[in-house]
Amino acid sequence: MNFIKLYLREIQHLKSYMLILVLVMLASFSVYFFLDEPTIARIGDEDHLFEYLTSLSFLICSAIFLYICFKNRNFIFFLLAIAFFIGFGEEISWGQRILGFSTPESLMEINAQEEFNFHNIMTWEINFVFKVFTLMFGIVLPFLVYHFRFFKSLSMKLRIPVPPISLGIFFMADWLVFRFFLDFVLHPGGVPKYYFSVTEIYEFITSFIMLVISLYFLHYRHLGFGADIKDNLDYLESEKVEMNEFKPVLIYSVSRLMKVAHKQLTFVFHKTA
Repeated sequence: MNFIKLYLREIQHLKSYMLILVLVMLASFSVYFFLDEPTIARIGDEDHLFEYLTSLSFLICSAIFLYICFKNRNFIFFLLAIAFFIGFGEEISWGQRILGFSTPESLMEINAQEEFNFHNIMTWEINFVFKVFTLMFGIVLPFLVYHFRFFKSLSMKLRIPVPPISLGIFFMADWLVFRFFLDFVLHPGGVPKYYFSVTEIYEFITSFIMLVISLYFLHYRHLGFGADIKDNLDYLESEKVEMNEFKPVLIYSVSRLMKVAHKQLTFVFHKTA
């Protein structure tokens, strides 16, 4: 049962990361208990609170991954940076409503929301692929790398970034809370955007989990990539590794998200007053 103790040590070592995720998740989903239906519908609408928070999280992720790519010369982070920059652009339709340009007619005919993006052409397929990616990356990968020698050897050889399973499990928790709200919390008979908002909240939490994981990689990049954090716990605890580099980035990231949230909520309450 020694591996159980190691999982508990991992949780203890990463409790600050986990606390941030719990607080953000509680604060986000709790809008359904504290705000009225029109306000909830508005903050979950296009170009409002949760869409902007999601896109900003993706953008910060992309920037962090690109930084790690050049610092550690790891091509996988370059691929992640490109992927999350595309996620950032897609989330806000590449700035279509901000810049005010129209959707080409050929794209409008096949886009479910008539927007300048591609994820609304194959909405179900892309959402499914992203869900599978988060579960494989956040839960399956660290489990296989830690428990099976073959996968650990392969991961070390390819220098695959392995997130802690204690953070990756929040992808599953986010989905479970999302389903709970759909089935038991949302009241029937509301306007469509009232129900759509919980999907936007779910997507934001997913992007924020990815942001926290990117900050974890930034903080521990000096350890190299390929191994699970439990393989390095003895070193981390004996050296009492400081978080001096991590804290400014975390503070900046959270402060930017809070500024966007404050601006959007001020706008929403002004419109509904």
